[in-house]
Amino acid sequence: MHKYHFEIRLNKTHTPIYIESRNSDTYVLSVPMDLREDELKQYLKSNGKKLITVFEKKRISNQALSIELYNKKHIFVWKPNSSISYRYEGKIHSSILPKSTLSIKKICKDILYYDIKTLIGIWEERLTCIITDINLKNFKTNKFKICTRSNTLSFSFQLMDSPYYYVEFIVAKAVFQYLNIEETKQHLLMEEFVKDYKQSNKIYDYERSKSI
Repeated sequence: MHKYHFEIRLNKTHTPIYIESRNSDTYVLSVPMDLREDELKQYLKSNGKKLITVFEKKRISNQALSIELYNKKHIFVWKPNSSISYRYEGKIHSSILPKSTLSIKKICKDILYYDIKTLIGIWEERLTCIITDINLKNFKTNKFKICTRSNTLSFSFQLMDSPYYYVEFIVAKAVFQYLNIEETKQHLLMEEFVKDYKQSNKIYDYERSKSI
């Protein structure tokens, strides 16, 4: 469970308790001076998470935060009750707050994995097959790898920085190789289902030539 901390600042007014600002995982809390310590503790126990939710919604709304993924900027929408991070209508939805580079990478990795799983699911229906073991790895040059011993299909984190049409191409390429589909049929399937596959294939061949 994620931990957060409060820094207390006393004020002389009788305004309700609210969060003034945030520094990393510490929230600066404005508290009436005449409020007793035990009352404050009880209040925070019951309302601490709600205070943070109200503050973060306002902060995100004011800043119009955006996250770059697939070479495009996406408006960020905070969904505190969402169990997954996902893209919808040009926006990124997540319960993870983009407070740091690490948290932003976590959001992007989660979405990349979700998108890859979705694309593979589509190919499973088209080709009447099942691919169970899929994961993400920090490959420096390869966009994907197939482990025949464990039947695992692994994709590179770096695909987060590629256009989405290229991710679609790489997933198709990986599935075809995983299933040992012969090359002529691969081209026919690419032509029918994969957008801009010829351009993507040129990029793929160029990247492979650089890594040799």
